[in-house]
Amino acid sequence: MNMRRWRQVDTTSIIVTTYDRADLVGRATESALAQAGVHEVVVVDDGSTDDTSAVLARFEDRIRVVRQANAGLSAARNAGAENATGTWIGFLDDDDRLLAGWLSHLGDAATHSAPTAIACCAARYVDTTGSEIRIARPRPLGPAFGDRTALFLAGSFVVRRSAFIDIGGYAQGLRCSHQTELGLRLAQYLDENDLDVACVDEPLVEITVRAPSARPMSSPEALYEGSIMVLDRHRDRLGLDPRWLADFYSVAGVSAARLGRYAEARRLLLHAARSNPGEARRWARLALAAFPPIGDRVWRSGEFQGLAA
Repeated sequence: MNMRRWRQVDTTSIIVTTYDRADLVGRATESALAQAGVHEVVVVDDGSTDDTSAVLARFEDRIRVVRQANAGLSAARNAGAENATGTWIGFLDDDDRLLAGWLSHLGDAATHSAPTAIACCAARYVDTTGSEIRIARPRPLGPAFGDRTALFLAGSFVVRRSAFIDIGGYAQGLRCSHQTELGLRLAQYLDENDLDVACVDEPLVEITVRAPSARPMSSPEALYEGSIMVLDRHRDRLGLDPRWLADFYSVAGVSAARLGRYAEARRLLLHAARSNPGEARRWARLALAAFPPIGDRVWRSGEFQGLAA
């Protein structure tokens, strides 16, 4: 199947999700509309109270707007998928933008590979001034993901809508790691259906990095609850790769320490160290948790990032 065949038979819906970012959502939407061959752009307004409605009205019939009461990012993405009509769907956050050739490169990769249900590209991280911070490329994710190479970030992948719907979409109520959790379920779906992931090494999406205060999903409460939920749901699959299992125990343990729950932190960090005993940082975190005054100085000061998974 060549590119012409992709454009005639396989259609792609781009889903933009937004909440109270009237100053940014127009740029994200324009970047989606600029993709040659895009079937539709669906913008989900997750209960905005600012001028988002007025901004979206300027696009008139070039986009389809879905409005709902505020229900969170995962619910907004799922609503977009439910309303999309393309055979493939991609997601874009309102403060990010797709770069030129995003759809054509992903479509080309998907149709010139083994039977696929996902196509991924690299992502360019920038600060709020637009200066490049780093490039994240699809990488081998290990046995927990079926030994596939992929990158699961909003804007860095397209997925067959049927596959996304079959696995239940994003996990609503999950306060962090929603992309990784989705990737774990997609990996199982690929295993069961003998499908693969196609990858493009070129960065085709620009992701803006904002301060932790602007990212509520990075709070210790969200990290603790989300990591525990992922462990409860996927412990067996994560156990196929001790590094992934230890990472989730580590995030949960450090988050518990940041919340002052040191007994729980020690329990979780001991699991992390035992899951991946050859890595010294696992034991270093456990040692910090044994001495709360020192742990407080390290983790509550923000130095936690250097000792996270």
